[in-house]
Amino acid sequence: MDVLNYFATQEWKFTNDRLHALMAKLTSKDRENFFCDVRDIDWNVYFETYIRGIRVYLIKDPLDTLPQARVKWQSPSFGPSSADRLAKKSMCLDLRLTSLVNPQIKRRRDEERGAKMRMS
Repeated sequence: MDVLNYFATQEWKFTNDRLHALMAKLTSKDRENFFCDVRDIDWNVYFETYIRGIRVYLIKDPLDTLPQARVKWQSPSFGPSSADRLAKKSMCLDLRLTSLVNPQIKRRRDEERGAKMRMS
């Protein structure tokens, strides 16, 4: 966590102005060869890959359990939006972990909780 602390406690601003300028100069053939337009990302495939990465690299589930899990996730008991719910929950987990590392986020969260408790 010490390695991540610096990156989690700083405020970062990222821009993609140069990417937009580059994309404006690309020919249609170059756009096909050098994919860089996030509007064309298939977000369902992206999140399926994201969830698989969480299972394999974060949770350390063995690769041989992925086919059974895929069948389980596609069963009616889980429904088609289960992968979407899992992705959203894992993003919330990322935010919670960030707030544990970043004291400013933790302080704001604690202040919000205190304000809610005073209101009730």
